[in-house]
Amino acid sequence: MENNGVFSIYLPGATTKKGDSGIDVQGPTIAGTGAGVTKWSGALPKDDDYIIVVVGTRGNVDCDLKVSIHRAIPGKA
Repeated sequence: MENNGVFSIYLPGATTKKGDSGIDVQGPTIAGTGAGVTKWSGALPKDDDYIIVVVGTRGNVDCDLKVSIHRAIPGKA
């Protein structure tokens, strides 16, 4: 891996449309992922659909994206 990929997580309500160079996503991102990150951990604000966009910082990107979602247990951190 060349470590040349970053991702952003778009909040529910984000929209997609076909753009000149692919699919454009419009909408707010989860704090800390707007400019693209290589890793993120945190609580999702609510139950809903999210959009994860992976882009290359230098040309194409080849990556493994692993997503784990665990339901929070009330009273536990």
